[in-house]
Amino acid sequence: MYEITLLIALAGAFIVLIISPGPNFLVITQLSFSQSRQQGICAGLGVASGSILWALLAATGLGLVFEQLPWLQPALQLLGGAYLT
Repeated sequence: MYEITLLIALAGAFIVLIISPGPNFLVITQLSFSQSRQQGICAGLGVASGSILWALLAATGLGLVFEQLPWLQPALQLLGGAYLT
């Protein structure tokens, strides 16, 4: 159950990142204005699904690393907390 919660949280975080302005936003906007709304929606769905898939693959790989090296997760959490403060 913990894995599902983690994956949903990661998907939510990446949805926020996807809607922030950047190169993908510019491409989607350009397609929407120059061609059609449908082209923009298709590009947006492609960017969103690709980004979420990339994040899930990265999280799965990190989970495997944490299974092999259990001491690494608390160390990474401490370093991440120190970086944010």
